[in-house]
Amino acid sequence: MFIEQDRGITQPEKLNHSEIKQVTFVIPAYNEAANITPLINNLQSLIEPQGVKLRVVISDNGSVDDTKKIAKISSVNCVPITLVSDSIPRSIGSARKIGIEKAIEVFSSNNPLSCPSEHIIVNFDADTQIASPNFLVAIQEIFANPHIMISYGPIEWVSRSGAVDKNYKYLQSRLSNIRLKKLFRDSGRKLSHYINDPQDIFAGACTVLRESVLRDPNQNITLNFNHMDRLGEDIRFSLELQRILLSSQILMDRRLLVRTSARGLETSSGEISKVKGLARLLRGIFIGDHIPETTKQFKQSEENDAFNVSLFSVVRSFILETDQKTYQLKAGERVTNVRRMKKTKALEKRISGEDIRPAIHAATNEEIPDYYVTIESN
Repeated sequence: MFIEQDRGITQPEKLNHSEIKQVTFVIPAYNEAANITPLINNLQSLIEPQGVKLRVVISDNGSVDDTKKIAKISSVNCVPITLVSDSIPRSIGSARKIGIEKAIEVFSSNNPLSCPSEHIIVNFDADTQIASPNFLVAIQEIFANPHIMISYGPIEWVSRSGAVDKNYKYLQSRLSNIRLKKLFRDSGRKLSHYINDPQDIFAGACTVLRESVLRDPNQNITLNFNHMDRLGEDIRFSLELQRILLSSQILMDRRLLVRTSARGLETSSGEISKVKGLARLLRGIFIGDHIPETTKQFKQSEENDAFNVSLFSVVRSFILETDQKTYQLKAGERVTNVRRMKKTKALEKRISGEDIRPAIHAATNEEIPDYYVTIESN
């Protein structure tokens, strides 16, 4: 089972308010020229607690507008901004991964004597705004508890007309959890066999975490976003974190409220359409994934060869990679059937012959009672 000392804060290390030294916002951006300036102004308005530095990393994802130009101009006049452009174009998973790597590099360079637990990374969206100027103060207070590794807050949708919808995101959270369980079932698996507590997935516009949660006991970075996820990258990341952390290490705090753009859900008058929102959610659950227009433009060969362009492919990829680690599969082996069966003499013979094995929980590494898996070779 996961042990707290294995990842995050090691004892006897203790934290207090003054020991959170830096908060870095990592923001992927693809053609976000219209949103960069309002976002930077929003971050500039935050109250910086004493001893805590604010930094921004903008990870451009192949923009063809003025996103990079505006980011460079903004970095001269306000909060320090680092611009990176090394990600795979239009792969948001790649943009987030490259952005986090740069954030860690900058923090380590500027704070050579500091430890990763003193660095807080905020995975943020370019079309999102922070509601309270005390956002950083809240982060400081939340992470004064050394047990907390992840935190997030509620999300409200805001239209071009300024209309705010406080209920859609709550409904999306509930229905998204249903969809996620369905995606696991469609892959012949159960979500509860892969994470410690199948609570609501905290993917979304703003996730706050300690840098140390990305590192193993040897301080190697072993957890990050995936280059191949063109969408759904936050779902995979959330699953990975919930697999290695206890639910008590993940905190939802209303002080971290953010407001994100309702683009795609608006009427011609700029209001938020509840019908469009509900239709998208139901389509995702019962018919298929919501595929953004940019994803539809990808070549068919590109979709088939490498990149995950649907939530099903992201979940399937997560399952395959996690099964590989959990069952220590050899090259060419894969888990096929996962079934609930009564243990009989015939079943014991098949287990002894290694045709069937007891199912293992991916988070705890303990056997799942009455569940068995079949391992097949290609």
